[in-house]
Order: sequence, then structure tokens, then C-alpha cells
Amino acid sequence: MVGVAGAGIGLCGAVCASGCASDTGSSLAGSSSEAGAGSPFAPKEMRIYPLTHVERVSGEKSADGARSRIVCHLEFVDRWFDTCKAVGRVELEIYRPGGGLNPGVDVRAGRWDIDLTNLERNAEWFDPVTRTYRLQLDVPVELEQVKGANVRLRAVFTPLNGGAGGAVLQDEFVLRG
Repeated sequence: MVGVAGAGIGLCGAVCASGCASDTGSSLAGSSSEAGAGSPFAPKEMRIYPLTHVERVSGEKSADGARSRIVCHLEFVDRWFDTCKAVGRVELEIYRPGGGLNPGVDVRAGRWDIDLTNLERNAEWFDPVTRTYRLQLDVPVELEQVKGANVRLRAVFTPLNGGAGGAVLQDEFVLRG
């Protein structure tokens, strides 16, 4: 009888142990390739968040009046649409409406390169309340003179290692004049 009871306990232990084991090799291998980067929590999408706006900078003046600043909020989400942080480089460009011989064709008026590979700066720019990167960009002098016109802000994110294994993400946003 002891042999049967011992075999039953051994069989129960083997079943329980196999139930506790996880097959992370096969499930994560497919997940990371779907996520497009080495981590399943890598950014899958980026958007210029609607909190993005232009603000006047008090105390600073340009030749023709108060200076302006663009406060750009960037949000990154992983494949489960949860907000996440990102490591890489962001290129922001601003376009103004064209005129003259090319009406309707936007003209690039400014560009900023943001290095999110510097982890200390990355943490400083991340706003935990909005769960976005809050970037303050000085408005180019050329745009200070264009009052009341809509301008287009374009963001391109390249993940660490030049996008190897990860997708280059981009978005555009219109700032109302």
C-alpha cells in the first residue's frame, strides 16, 4: 500500500511541477518579434499628445516682443497600448505655410534633435503626471513673425541602435495659430 501511495504522491508532484513551469522561450520569442524590438515593452506607437501648445515666455523678449515656446508632449505606447518610456533619438521639425510661388506647400522653419539615449535627461523630460515626454522648444525667430497661421509639428523617433529590430515611429500635429 505504501508503494501505491508513494507513486501517487510522486505523480501528483510531477503534475504540479509541470503546471508551475512556464514556457517563456516560445511565448516570448514570438512576442518580441511582434513588438519589433528586443523587449516586449518597447514602444510600438508614438503620438504628439494633444497637450502640445505654444506659450509665451515671461521675462524673455525678442526684437519685436515677447518670445514664444512650443511645449511638445510625446507619448509612447507598447503593443498592449500601455504608456511606456522610450530610448532613442527624436527629430522634431516645424513647418509653416508656404507662400509666393508655392502656396499650399509647407516650408520647414525649424528643427530640434532630442537625445533620449541619455538616461538622466530622458528621466528629466518624462512627466509622470501626463506620462509623456514634455519637451520645451524655443520658437524660431522666423515663426515669431507669422502670427495667426497654423503650423505643423512633425516628430520622428528612431530607437536605440538605429532602429535595428525596432520600427521608426512618426507623427504630425497641427498647432493652431
